[in-house]
Amino acid sequence: MVRIYDTEGDVLFEDKNSEKLAGMDLSGLDLSHGDFSEKDLSGADFTGSDLSNADFSNAIVEDTNFEDADLTGACFYGVLISEALSFDGAILDVYKMHDNWD
Repeated sequence: MVRIYDTEGDVLFEDKNSEKLAGMDLSGLDLSHGDFSEKDLSGADFTGSDLSNADFSNAIVEDTNFEDADLTGACFYGVLISEALSFDGAILDVYKMHDNWD
């Protein structure tokens, strides 16, 4: 079972049929204040999701799709960014980014 918690420990999303976040379709969801720190999000799809104030610290985001997502106030500290990521149309007013972001 996959559960996504907010920064206060409350459940934001639950999928009893999945075992991992990697590769999941999480598009169009309200996951604001979600705690994704140190999670493997490889191949996950967050298209159009509200990820405002979410914590992605030290997460693995290889091939993750953030198209049209709201990332206002999100924290990406310690995240290594590759060309395989898609941020097309996303709101990127993030709180904290890794030093390798240009």
